[in-house]
Amino acid sequence: MATNVSLILYYQADGKPLRDTIEKHLHCFRQFALVQPVYINLYFPFPTKLVQKLHIQYVIFHTTLLSAIRWSTDDSILVNCLNKLETLKLFNCPKAILPQDEFINNTRINRLISELHISHIFTVAPDPNDWPRIYGELLTKRSIAIATVLTGYIDEHSTAHWQNKARQSNNRPLDFGYRAYRADFNFGLHGLHKTGVGEHVLAISAQLGLKVDISFAPEATFLGKAWFEFLLQCKGTLGCESGVSMLDHDGSIRARVQSYLGCAPNATFTEVEAACFPGLDNSLNLLTISPRHFEAMMTNTTQFLVEGRYNELLRPWRHYIPIKKDYSDVLTQVSLVRDAKMIKDINEKCAHEILNNPQLTYAYFVQFIEKTLQIHSSLKQRVLRLPATRLAGRNQGHWLKLRIKEKLPKLVLLVRLLKNTMLKCRLLGMIKK
Repeated sequence: MATNVSLILYYQADGKPLRDTIEKHLHCFRQFALVQPVYINLYFPFPTKLVQKLHIQYVIFHTTLLSAIRWSTDDSILVNCLNKLETLKLFNCPKAILPQDEFINNTRINRLISELHISHIFTVAPDPNDWPRIYGELLTKRSIAIATVLTGYIDEHSTAHWQNKARQSNNRPLDFGYRAYRADFNFGLHGLHKTGVGEHVLAISAQLGLKVDISFAPEATFLGKAWFEFLLQCKGTLGCESGVSMLDHDGSIRARVQSYLGCAPNATFTEVEAACFPGLDNSLNLLTISPRHFEAMMTNTTQFLVEGRYNELLRPWRHYIPIKKDYSDVLTQVSLVRDAKMIKDINEKCAHEILNNPQLTYAYFVQFIEKTLQIHSSLKQRVLRLPATRLAGRNQGHWLKLRIKEKLPKLVLLVRLLKNTMLKCRLLGMIKK
């Protein structure tokens, strides 16, 4: 009997590591899925013949694959994937995509949805009014289910580890620590908040006597464990909602912006907007909470955030200290980093109400997906629980391990039978002697 499995299709260039948050997002199915996940990296050839032997319950197109298609300079990755996955058109099982960055090159993703008969979209766009703008007639002409998820969730093991570290970290030499990248102008006005909030705090830090470590330089970026260790040095950090405020369906706005800045590299946002996308900003409300907000809570680092909705999960003055979008109150708000009682109260509420919320964990995320795909708990009794297997390129050797383990119970019985037979033969030989 074939093993029930799910296919997790992802994309990772050979030798290129994934960021920690993406790694957790990708491999959460390994920990929490009812159905055995088989990971296939589409950077390598697709093992069609091997996959056809599997009993597939559902297929997940992970954000790493969709982002590779979305951010490619041309359609080559999309076309390559469609050719590799031709056989999936015949699979009569739920097929779901986990997209992010849904503001750009949606024409490519929509083509994949249409040609591979995707049945479910797990969008990070929190406003249902934006869904038709992003996916167009696909939602009306095809029977596609759509549901909202977050860009990332809480890893309970990491949370426990860093919360314990935070309790032991009494000496925090920095009032504020912050890292951000300068968002492209085609992200819309909202993208300017990523650096804007940091620039305003930098400008007043000397006046308030604040010790800060704020940088937008790529070489100053902290990754993985180093980012958490940095946060443990800070009483507060800054931020805004993740996302963008402008829709660029086919990437043409981005191309116009890059071309314009190539000729006028010092142009302001207002100048670029007038020349490249007049009246198109605020065409999308793709603004969400992000893993970075959870990471600050895990280290008891109080967040001073540009006001927003944050998926209705974070409340101002309860989970963060709000800063107006025009920064008119930044001096007053930032001074509150010295209010020890307020800081402690906010950190405690974040730990109790956010970090301890089971619906914000990766376990819930996977359960929600399988429930939406109508993968029932009864399958658990029929699933052979094996280590998550990868089938792609250099990893095809794992297929042999999967088949051996699948047949293991029968092999054990056969060995026992042979041993019993040999023992009987020996006994008979002894009796004859």
